[in-house]
Amino acid sequence: MAAASLDDIFAISMFGIFLGFGMRDVSGHLLFGDDPLVNTIVHGPFELIAGIILGIVLGSIVRMNWFTRINHKIKAPILLFCALGLAFAFNQVGIVGLGYLAVITTAAIGATKWGKHEAEEVEKLISYVWQIIQVPLFGLIGSSVYFADLDWGDVGLALIIIAVGISFRAPSAALSMVGCKMNLREKAFVGIAWIPKATVQAALGGVVLGLANDNDLGEDFIVAGNRHIILAFFSIVITAPLGAILTAWSGTKLLS
Repeated sequence: MAAASLDDIFAISMFGIFLGFGMRDVSGHLLFGDDPLVNTIVHGPFELIAGIILGIVLGSIVRMNWFTRINHKIKAPILLFCALGLAFAFNQVGIVGLGYLAVITTAAIGATKWGKHEAEEVEKLISYVWQIIQVPLFGLIGSSVYFADLDWGDVGLALIIIAVGISFRAPSAALSMVGCKMNLREKAFVGIAWIPKATVQAALGGVVLGLANDNDLGEDFIVAGNRHIILAFFSIVITAPLGAILTAWSGTKLLS
């Protein structure tokens, strides 16, 4: 779970960096002077370091005895609203990755004091919210794709990108288990289980097109935005069911 969360943060941060290269000052706020290139270079490391530091500070607060003693039915909504507040606040100043990383670090540090049972109860309650939110989230990305207007050259390019991505992602996930107390079959299963990609794609798929429309950037950026949506859409509809099927099948074959 921790690795999956950090994977999402890394993907979001890198998306912001490359978005900065592609769209420069349009893609966000200039926090480090007037040079867009300097902002782009400093942006990623700053998000990483500042996000962890803020998470440690907030995590130390939620580890305190007064917060630990709060019932999980109250603790979960408090953490949820604080997490949403952090995410939205840092999104407004153009450093959304910092907010996400701070949220994850805060919860991870706090949970070390709450105990396993309490942490699981908090996670269970918050997961109910995700089950509700994911329906419109994935529905919106799907409704953005008009099959009648699809450029099948763009679709073909998207499929190639997805195939190349999976061919690197699955082996890399398996190799990351080197040094762990797992046998080769279990490491192979980890690689297969990491095939699905959906959450970040659904959340970020329409960002480029939204920026292009909001800032009247012209046809080239609109075309690029539509290509991002196509890539996000097909990455979801291909890797999510494929990963689920392969994970269920390989689990019975590779795990004992």
